[in-house]
Amino acid sequence: MSIFNFLRRKLAQSDSGPPLKFGRHATNIKEQEEQALLGEAINLFEDDKRLEALEYLLNYLRNDLEDNLLYDVENGEIFFEIIQGSKKIMGRCNSEKFVAISEIATVSGSNIGLYRKLLDRNYMLKYCRFCLESNKLVIKFDSFTMDASPHKVFHALKELATNADKYDDLLVDEFDELENILSGKIINLDEDILQKKEDYLRNEITSLLESIRVQPGHIEHYHVGVSYLLLHCAYKLDYLVKPEGYVMEVLEKNHRIFFEKNNKSSATKNEEIKENFQLILSRTSEQLQQEFYETIHTFEYTKPAGHEELKSLIATELPKAASYHTIKEHHIVLAITGYIASFSLFHYSLPTPDLDMLHLLIRVHEDEFFNTLGYSPSYMESGVPVQKVIENRILHIIEENKSMHPYFAPAYEKLVYDDLASFSHSFLQMIASYDIHYQKQLM
Repeated sequence: MSIFNFLRRKLAQSDSGPPLKFGRHATNIKEQEEQALLGEAINLFEDDKRLEALEYLLNYLRNDLEDNLLYDVENGEIFFEIIQGSKKIMGRCNSEKFVAISEIATVSGSNIGLYRKLLDRNYMLKYCRFCLESNKLVIKFDSFTMDASPHKVFHALKELATNADKYDDLLVDEFDELENILSGKIINLDEDILQKKEDYLRNEITSLLESIRVQPGHIEHYHVGVSYLLLHCAYKLDYLVKPEGYVMEVLEKNHRIFFEKNNKSSATKNEEIKENFQLILSRTSEQLQQEFYETIHTFEYTKPAGHEELKSLIATELPKAASYHTIKEHHIVLAITGYIASFSLFHYSLPTPDLDMLHLLIRVHEDEFFNTLGYSPSYMESGVPVQKVIENRILHIIEENKSMHPYFAPAYEKLVYDDLASFSHSFLQMIASYDIHYQKQLM
């Protein structure tokens, strides 16, 4: 990733304020010379130059600005280290064997429940496996070098890295026999930021649950509206607070509950999600704040997607806001528009202009939280979006993306600033109306 791309990404997402990261995205656009590394790796592997192919793949994964990967070639072997959040992946490859491993935790005793959970998880993995080595729980991938193609190694390392980073906190939190091995790079936040993140998380969940409890009506239309409120809350907390560990898993579980294909009604699913939110509220301040930290990631968790997927989501979901607008359920209208943005940021790895524009919409919706964190200027005044500030930000996003997306031209002059609901509706219509044409290539 070039320095220009890195700076572009930071400037387009943040205003004046602390250097916090939002969301779980890595850069999904590669410069042409970086993309060529992957192509060369494939060509070398097909020519039976397998160690050279791996070296090109590692260079493809490396982000020099974040110091996420190191490797060394010695006596016909490649040794490498990859950082993924709180975990380090260590690997080696010679002419015969490729091995990558990450240490999860030390194990002080036996627990049948732990072993069963690991076996269940192994069943879900495609390339890797959790296993015990001496007194350590590790996750491991190995292969004959002749079978370790660049595509296979890439997806195996991604599976290994993301599972290592995710399940260390979850397993240690659940099983007393485990003690976490922190081998990655963790950047601690100031106590003031930690407290503000905790306060925001608790206040958003508490106020939402209280508002749902006093809402009248029992028809399906009402329960669908509640679903939007609950899901938007889950997705925006994941994006803005970015917890690592138990809370992250609960928020992801809420997503799985709602979209699991079964015979449960919206009302039943809503109740399960509300119970999960109560579990988050029951966590102590220490438990919550230890999940709030910045990390370096080589692989992202979100699903690669293009602008067309976002346009399709908007076309499907935005018309649903009209019926709630008619009956003056403006909080549901805001939940639906917020849901479109927060779901997209939670679930997709979108082109950079889309990420920047969706972040802007979230920035306007959650202006008070951003102001509390120390960001300026304000995007809302007296409950109304500030046109000049928003237009300046859009112009900045256009400018910072023009190298890679020269035809990116959102029609911001059509935005409506009467109130937040009208603005949000017109903003998503604007996103759905522009096109993105790449100058460079997707990863």
